[in-house]
Amino acid sequence: MSAAGRRDAAWGWRWRGLDDTGRVLNAAPGGWPEVEVTVTYDALLTPTPTPVVWSPDRAEFGLRSGGRIAIGGQPPSVALCLPRPVPAECVVQPHLAAAAASLGIWAGSEALHGGAFVHDGRAWALIGDKGAGKSTALGQLAGAGCHVLADDLVIWRRGEVLAGPRCVDLRPEAARELGVGRPLGVIGSRERWRLDLAEGPTVVAFGGLIRLQWGEELSLQPLDVQERLQLILLSGALPIPSRPSEAVLELASHTALSWTRPKSWARSDDATRVLLDGLTGA
Repeated sequence: MSAAGRRDAAWGWRWRGLDDTGRVLNAAPGGWPEVEVTVTYDALLTPTPTPVVWSPDRAEFGLRSGGRIAIGGQPPSVALCLPRPVPAECVVQPHLAAAAASLGIWAGSEALHGGAFVHDGRAWALIGDKGAGKSTALGQLAGAGCHVLADDLVIWRRGEVLAGPRCVDLRPEAARELGVGRPLGVIGSRERWRLDLAEGPTVVAFGGLIRLQWGEELSLQPLDVQERLQLILLSGALPIPSRPSEAVLELASHTALSWTRPKSWARSDDATRVLLDGLTGA
């Protein structure tokens, strides 16, 4: 199989050295560079995060599950150590997200903790605090016919969003209410039900940012420049001291909206409709 036809790509990189990852990765677009991945296991690892190491070409993070990840930039490489074996598709998502974010930032991209979906040919980044329902909203949008580009990590590069793994990891209640997903058990720090996504584009022009929040009333309201900057600065995917200022400022120049919806399954279809209607022509 040609390099462009391999299913080994996500977040702008081709991940080499993994076992069969099923269909969670994308066919590699031309020009996406390779990252060599090594995975080991150590049952004695504890869930105490190691200190963050961050430099222009080397990073190390402790994982909440008790694992460790070390990322090198020259050449691109990842050494992942986990406390117990997991399927190869679960090495990719969620465990390679920190590596994708680090490599992306070193390459001048912006890495946001959130998801992304496509509407009217443009990619919209879905950002929110922990518990804001990002993955649940992505599951609802997938059910409404939107293509989901990324769950948990958004890589923005020069006005485009790069596709992540082709899945959304839901919590048990969301999977039950939406009637989708397959159980993975506890992966990382929580139980996951995986919604597998259909084929779709790997690079999509950026439309803007959407801040998720809970509230009694359904609404979709614009954010001013100060609110956009605050949202971006608080939504970095990594706990690092600084991020590329040019990428942050360019992101803040795009449309940003606040999507408020009630915490009610009975209103979820209405909430999705308000969002998509508001984005049409935005």
